[in-house]
Formats: sequence, structure tokens, C-alpha cells
Amino acid sequence: MIPDTLSEQSVALAAEVFLSLPMPVAAFLGKEEGALWNEAWRRSQGEDEAGQRDIAACLKALGIQAAQRDRLLQDLAAGCPLESGPEHIVTLPDGRCRVWQFGSALLPGGGLCVATIDVTERRREEEETERMAYLDALTGLPNRRLFDDRLSQAIERLRRGHAGFAVHFLDLDHFKQVNDSLGHAAGDRLLQQVARRLATSMRRSDTVARFGGDEFGVIQTDISDSCAAASLAGKLIQRLARPFRIGDHSVRTGASIGVATAFHVRDIDSARLMQAADIALYRVKQEGRGSYAFATDEETGQTGNADRK
Repeated sequence: MIPDTLSEQSVALAAEVFLSLPMPVAAFLGKEEGALWNEAWRRSQGEDEAGQRDIAACLKALGIQAAQRDRLLQDLAAGCPLESGPEHIVTLPDGRCRVWQFGSALLPGGGLCVATIDVTERRREEEETERMAYLDALTGLPNRRLFDDRLSQAIERLRRGHAGFAVHFLDLDHFKQVNDSLGHAAGDRLLQQVARRLATSMRRSDTVARFGGDEFGVIQTDISDSCAAASLAGKLIQRLARPFRIGDHSVRTGASIGVATAFHVRDIDSARLMQAADIALYRVKQEGRGSYAFATDEETGQTGNADRK
């Protein structure tokens, strides 16, 4: 709250603080009195001093579009705390785009003090934190959380009449031997190389994720029959059977895959599909590894899940 009257000493001190603030600050005192601004505000406006005397012109000079500018003017005119004020993308004189948070305080006599803080880096950090919440830290692949979200989307697309999809549950063969013989660092490098091979084997519409350990999942979308799923499973097994180079070592591993397909909406359930793919994967491991197997209709809960022709 700004008092109606201040002593000369207080005014001088306030002016000194005002001018030395590192953040852009300006006081708009009305058409007759003009405006005051600090150096940070002047730099944000470039050489257009005429614009600095009017808040609307200042916001326009910052590249804020008309509709957003009008709403921001309304917010500022009502007075809004800086820590919770509106955020807008601004364009500075050097061409850089930044995210500014605006705050305002009403001045005696109808004036308006406007302050801003640059929150660009804070927003980038928040966006990166949010992004990493959906990615596997070691491989950069989607994690189980994002995989489950994509699986829900695939089910919803099927309900809307789109083509079917397949879930591939993949487990590396003999990965423990690599960890035990070469160490966990080598095991991590192997997982990173496996992730790259899987990612380059997918279409852009498909999803490959790491669940943890040596387990990966794939959602193969827009397929009309199980032949497409069998083709992809076979290709992945073939590619992962090729040797990997880990330092001075040539490492061979392999993969086993359990596949669950969905072509009909009836009784479809994401948890049951994943469980069915896991059961199929277990059968492959029991039979010798290095291959793939399909879950049965009973296991997926998709009785009558005949391939679309």
C-alpha cells in the first residue's frame, strides 16, 4: 500500500531504490505528468522513448499481441501482486523472446506503477522437470507413466473406430550376465544402445518405452491383423541379436517378446492387455528365449478377437 503523503527524504530514498532496481519498473503518472522508469525498463524498450510514456505503447513495443495486451492492461489497472501476476511472452529490442511476469500497484492520483520479473529460466526448469517425469532418465525413452498414457490413447482411438494395435512386452536375454561380468556401468551402456536400436526400428506413430531394469514396452498402432505385430516382433528380435560394442567388448544379448493385440472394443482393458503380454513373454522364456509369442484371446479378454481383414 503506497501512502498518500511522503516526506522529501522518503521520496528521495524511494526514487533511489526505484532507479536501482535490477528488474524493469516504470511509473505512469498520467498524460500531464508523463512517466518515470528505471534503466532496466528503458533497455527493454530500446530507443522508443515516446512509447515509454504510455503503458499501452510500452506493451505494444514488447510485442504483446492486441488481445493479450488489452487483458493485461485490465489486470494491471486493477492492481496485481508481482508474485502472482500474469505472464506473457515479450520480445526485447535485441530480438530475444522472454517470459515476463507482470505486477502493478495503484499510485495516489490515479497513477500506475508496473514492475516485471523475467521468469524464462524458471519456466524452462519447470517444463524440463515435467518432461522428465515422463521419460526414463537412463535412456531418454518414455517411461511406464507415459507408456500407460499412450496405451489409454490407443484404446480410445480403437473405440472411435480406428485400426487395432499391439502391445509388445520385451525382456532382454542374459542381461544379468553382462552386469555380473562387465559391471553395472557396462550394463547401463548396453541398455542405452538397446534403446537406440528399438527407437530407430519404430514408426513415428509407435511408442517404445523402458519400464525399468531390462524391460521395455512397445505400442504398435494402426494395424489390421496380427501379421503386422508378428513382423515387428521378429524384426526387433533380429536387430537385438546383433552384437553391441561396449568399450573393448563385443556383447551379444537377445530379446524375448510377449505380444497382446486388440482389434475390438468389447471388454478391452489396458491392465489386462499388459498382463496378457507378460504371460506370453513368460511362455517364451520357458521355451528357450530369443523368440516371441502371442497372448491368447482368453488372456487378453478379447474373446472373438479375430484379425481384421
